[in-house]
Amino acid sequence: MLSLIWINRTSLSQAIGDFLVVHDDPQPVDLIHVLGGNPNRGKYAAHLYRQGYAPRLFFSGETPGDDRPVNPDYISQSQALALGVDPQAIVPFTSTATSTYDEAVELKQILTKNSDIQSVIIVSDPYHMRRVRLTFNRIIGHQAHLVFVPIPATMSSDLSQWWTTQSSRRVVRQEYTKLLYYSLVYWW
Repeated sequence: MLSLIWINRTSLSQAIGDFLVVHDDPQPVDLIHVLGGNPNRGKYAAHLYRQGYAPRLFFSGETPGDDRPVNPDYISQSQALALGVDPQAIVPFTSTATSTYDEAVELKQILTKNSDIQSVIIVSDPYHMRRVRLTFNRIIGHQAHLVFVPIPATMSSDLSQWWTTQSSRRVVRQEYTKLLYYSLVYWW
């Protein structure tokens, strides 16, 4: 048995990374929700916006314009604006989210205030999408149709051989730890 595991270790390792990735094909929706974090999320959301997938965008996990210093890792809204997103297309909201769970709660607030929003593309990194889908489906339920579209792998941590670099191993380990934490604290 152990010899079979050893022989198939690359396939098993690949499956561990692949499990984290959830990917729906983009489709026209009412809103693109960009989760805070990687500024490339804003770049990709701008691309989806320019392609006509949604007329509006909502950014969470960022706090532009408040009194706190802006973390350079949380500038996806600025990236989107720099790439041609109409400022009027951005749903005005001061996000205080510090977690994926908080971001889902903020989207629920937006949906409650805007009954015309019936469908949403959620944009995040590929490795983050399994937890995003589980969290958002639990919080949003049937309030809106959710489409989970990760940024391209070239704009994120490369998980194709995640076990070969320390940074990728850390990403996978942290994401599985967060999945366990969310399952015990938020989903149970």
